[in-house]
Amino acid sequence: NHDDFIEVKQCPIFIDKNETVLQELQQFLSQIQGEEHAHVRIFKRQDGYLLLFQFPQELPKNLLSLAQKALSNTSSWKGIILSTPQKTMKIGKTECMLDILGLKLQFSPFGFIQNHTEQSENIYRYILEHTPKKAVRALDLYCGIGVTSLLMAKAGIETTGIESHSDTVEMAKQNAIDNGIKNVTYHCGKAESLIGSLLKKASYDIALLNPPRTGLDQAVITQLLATPIPRLIYVSCMPSTLARDLRLFLEGGYQIEKVQGFDMFPQTTHVETVV
Repeated sequence: NHDDFIEVKQCPIFIDKNETVLQELQQFLSQIQGEEHAHVRIFKRQDGYLLLFQFPQELPKNLLSLAQKALSNTSSWKGIILSTPQKTMKIGKTECMLDILGLKLQFSPFGFIQNHTEQSENIYRYILEHTPKKAVRALDLYCGIGVTSLLMAKAGIETTGIESHSDTVEMAKQNAIDNGIKNVTYHCGKAESLIGSLLKKASYDIALLNPPRTGLDQAVITQLLATPIPRLIYVSCMPSTLARDLRLFLEGGYQIEKVQGFDMFPQTTHVETVV
């Protein structure tokens, strides 16, 4: 129910202080009839904002007309996506693009993307700085839309990416085509299912591990210890599962060279860590 929303008027990381997109969103929500539960995502475009509304069952009856009206009357709203498990409706400009370190990347509004672009770029730079200069082949587990794999490939390293979400893999492949990068290959599947066969087919100089907060599947660690890759770079958003996995790598013969934290969400407990 819109009456239960805690009114957030500002987000210094994401929205310029003079913009009123959050207040406009509150007003929009107050006009929706019937549905009590929904999930809202806001995406920043170069020309304004894209809003994604996801409903668990069906769209409220007045939502489509409200959305069309909002796009006409609100200068910063450029596109709206209305979604239920059965259908998706797109109004206005709904494509999602990112510029990251010279790459132009498309991503899905339904998938995962970091919301602090500047700090994300600092992480990507750090990864590239700690990628051996003589590296020939790289393995990128949990590669998403291909940011790190494309950056490594752009640096001249033959890179293989693994991602379990089929739509995301297709976007990674398209991002490679759009950026003219040919020395990258993507596989759709779970890292724990694919890593064994990949390690048998080729040797890698570096592996990038960027799992969700649950950390690495035990099978991934077992395979990496059985066929060690000289350098691992582990990117984690959950210190507890990172510590659990690092202990296993240390017991298996790896050594930690560097640990660097990145404050993705200032004034919260969350930290991104690169090891």
